[in-house]
Amino acid sequence: MEELGYIVRRNVEGNKRRQHAFLTAKGQRLRDLLEPLALEANDMALSGLSENEQNVLRKALTLMIRNLDEDERNAASRGIRVPPTKGTPAS
Repeated sequence: MEELGYIVRRNVEGNKRRQHAFLTAKGQRLRDLLEPLALEANDMALSGLSENEQNVLRKALTLMIRNLDEDERNAASRGIRVPPTKGTPAS
């Protein structure tokens, strides 16, 4: 995304090791285009679910993500490489 000009990376708060990503003007324009589409897709996916059912679903999915993340970290600590559960798989 940085190479495409959508973000820039900068150090903030005096921390020279930790970088944060910030949208460029080009990135903001893309966000303005894509965000309404994502919101519409989310609304469509959740249609028919009550507010309570949506909350239960979010909690369950969050727990599943945490479980997979923990499994990934545990495997890494044992020197086992597992496919990532977030982002693009490494080749």
